[in-house]
Amino acid sequence: MPKIEYRVIEPLIESKKVLAGSVAVSFRCPDSTRAVRAQAAVTKVSRRRASIWNHIQRSAMAALADAMEAGPRTENKANFRDEDVQAAIVAAFESVQSSFRWDETESRWFETSVQASTFQQRLREMPVTDPSDQAVLLRALLELSQSDGIVTTEELLFISEFVHPDIGTLEDMLRMGPLTSEELSRTSPEARPSIVMLAWACALCDEALDPAESARIEEIARGLGLSVTEAHQLRIDAQQFLLRQAVASAYVDGVRDDEAYAEVTFAAEKMGIGAAEAHEMDRVFRFELGLGDDSH
Repeated sequence: MPKIEYRVIEPLIESKKVLAGSVAVSFRCPDSTRAVRAQAAVTKVSRRRASIWNHIQRSAMAALADAMEAGPRTENKANFRDEDVQAAIVAAFESVQSSFRWDETESRWFETSVQASTFQQRLREMPVTDPSDQAVLLRALLELSQSDGIVTTEELLFISEFVHPDIGTLEDMLRMGPLTSEELSRTSPEARPSIVMLAWACALCDEALDPAESARIEEIARGLGLSVTEAHQLRIDAQQFLLRQAVASAYVDGVRDDEAYAEVTFAAEKMGIGAAEAHEMDRVFRFELGLGDDSH
C-alpha cells in the first residue's frame, strides 16, 4: 500500500466542503454504490505524526457525519491554504481508511470486503436523518461538552458545523437547556440506539471520560426507552469501533509503528478497554491485512 498522500486518494474524492474550521469529504470508489463521509480539522501543515487521540477524534467526527448522512451543511469561504485543506482531506481519509483497500496489481483503491463492525452497520441501517432527531443528538453532545463546566471553542465549532436551518442555531440549542423526558420520547424509535451510540463515541474520544458524562448518557438512554443492558452494549460497540480505528492508525505501509501502538494501548485503557482486548484487536487487524500474528 502506498503512503497516504493527497495525490493517492484524490481519485476517491466525490465531493468536499470547506467549513469554518474543518473540511467535510465524501469518498467513493468508482465501482461502489456507497459513499463514505469523513471530516477533519483544517490546521497548519505539520510534519509531526498526529497523535492517536487525533485519529480517534476524527473517527468519531466521521461517524457523526456519516450518521447524519448529508453531514455539515454550512460552507465557509475562509481562505485556507490549499496544502492545509489537502492535509485535512488526508486526515479525514485516514479516519475511514478501514473502509477501503489498496490493490497492488491494479494500483487503485477498492471498497473493503472486511465485514463492517456492529457500530458501522447500525449507523448504515439506522442513520439519524430526521431534523428533530438530529437536534436531539446535537443537544446531547452539547450537554456532554458542558458536563465538566468548561465548553471549549473547538467543541462548539465542531457541533456548530452540523447545525442547519431545519434544526435551528447553536445559540438556540444552548438556550434550551438539558433535554427533557418528553423531548426524548418524541424521537424516532429507530434512531434512538444510534443517538446513544454516537454520544458514547464522542464522549469516549475526549481522552478522559468524565463520570458526569457517563451518568448523563445513561439518563438519556433511559429517557429514550433503552434498557441498561442495551445502553451498555451501545457503549461497547462505540469502544470497539474507536479501538479498531486507533489500531489501524498505528500502521504505516503495512508496518506497525510501535510508538503509535503504545499510544493505542494507553488510549484503550482511558476508554475502559483492557490491554488484552487491545492486543486481540491488533491481532484481528493484522489478520485482515494478511500480516500474520507477529508484531513485526
